[in-house]
Amino acid sequence: GLRVVYVNPQYTSLTCSRCESMGQRHKHLFKCSNCGSYQHSDCNAAINLCKLAKAAVLATAPVNVPMVAAA
Repeated sequence: GLRVVYVNPQYTSLTCSRCESMGQRHKHLFKCSNCGSYQHSDCNAAINLCKLAKAAVLATAPVNVPMVAAA
């Protein structure tokens, strides 16, 4: 099965995926005035969403499943 992780998408298209500063978006283009990153705003948001999902997964502790002998 696949693991589904829900993250808050707020500001993901306005936050730079390289330096995490707030940038500017004009239609489909994102430009960061801090590091100069220039990319498609949807790609920038997708990278940010991926980072948020990875952080959420790493923040959860693994669940230990007890071994149960068959009767």
